[in-house]
Amino acid sequence: MDEALRGVQWTTYGQTILNPLAFSFVLAMGLLLLFLPRRYAIVPFIATALFTTPLQRIVIATLDFDMIRIMALFGMVRVLMRSEYRHLKLNRIDICMILFVLVNIVAYTALWGTKEAFVNRLGMAYNVIGMYFLCRILVRDFTDMQVVIKSLVIMSLPVALFMITEQLTTRNFFSVMGGVPEITVIRDGRLRSQGAFSHPIMAGTFGASLVPLIFGYWCLNKKKIKIAALGLVSAFTITLTSASSGPALTLMSALFGLFMWRFRKQMRPVFWAGVASLVFLHIIMEGPVWSLIGRATVVSGSTAGHRVRLISKAVEYFDEWWLMGTYGSGHWGWGLEDVTNMYVRVAIDSGLAGLVVFVVIIALCFKTIGRTVKKLQGYPQYQKFAWAFGACLFCHTVSFLGVSYFGQITFIWYIMLGMISTLRTVRVE
Repeated sequence: MDEALRGVQWTTYGQTILNPLAFSFVLAMGLLLLFLPRRYAIVPFIATALFTTPLQRIVIATLDFDMIRIMALFGMVRVLMRSEYRHLKLNRIDICMILFVLVNIVAYTALWGTKEAFVNRLGMAYNVIGMYFLCRILVRDFTDMQVVIKSLVIMSLPVALFMITEQLTTRNFFSVMGGVPEITVIRDGRLRSQGAFSHPIMAGTFGASLVPLIFGYWCLNKKKIKIAALGLVSAFTITLTSASSGPALTLMSALFGLFMWRFRKQMRPVFWAGVASLVFLHIIMEGPVWSLIGRATVVSGSTAGHRVRLISKAVEYFDEWWLMGTYGSGHWGWGLEDVTNMYVRVAIDSGLAGLVVFVVIIALCFKTIGRTVKKLQGYPQYQKFAWAFGACLFCHTVSFLGVSYFGQITFIWYIMLGMISTLRTVRVE
């Protein structure tokens, strides 16, 4: 993480910070979440994630509630009041999500052996319940999914406009809420816009991950070409103005995932051919196969070399973290306390068991998408809609190689997983 952003993000955590504008906005969104029809209840949640900064929070007896967690609380109250949770029937992905949380709690608490560690992991469990499972409860069919995607598309327009404004003025409007720098960060002469997001990379990743979802939405709504076009312009703008290699590669991965639609019937041999190619390259290359990440530099100033070293050290220190994780990675080498890899982050926090469950969740999601595409034969527009989620999931898994998610992008990740899980049971009406 850039030093300027590190200072803004962490120096004031642990204390209540509440801008009147942000509080009023979140209160309004919370009330909407309570009383809107179920189909639209997730919309104010999305608005809160995109237009409030992560630093806005209420701390009660060391329990930390940022605005997304407060919205999750509104959501839990809603589903309890209306008994909407009765609709939920757990599937394999749901069970693995619960298992992932339990492994995290046990491993992290056992490692640190403190009450604070236990509370920290309860916060992680709260996020899963309040984001992933809330989405599972509220988003039940293809129509609900389209409402979520349309909301993301429409709200991406002001996000893009705010990020363009940063490029023109070098000022971030959301700095009035705290948590983001007032002066837009510059790296190698390029302004890195971030809007309300916790980091430019997170903002850019959001934009890139929207592209396949917009494609899927258009497949079911061919007459909504203007909305789809507007969404694509916004998504590309957000990605480009973040001026980061990670989001650019994420965007390429999303487009590649969509391109693979034409090879959907050969995905099994394509997958194993890809695995075999990576193994072969690992054998013949002078360095490990993940050193290829070091060559994936799209924007000048990229720290791809740091990411290669981080993975190499994670492999080298396997005996340190495999059982319960480890206290940190700072002693692995200079600068490696900055864990810019989601897989390594999971390993550090929850050991090999947590990493395995995390990978299994991703594998089950891909399997669900594949089965859904087969199940929807005869409905090509719905097949493409389901495939779009696969492309979105793929671009996130590629993004994980270069960044560890935090802030608003975590919400985007969880609601996408929730919608993929729902694909297991939806039918064409």
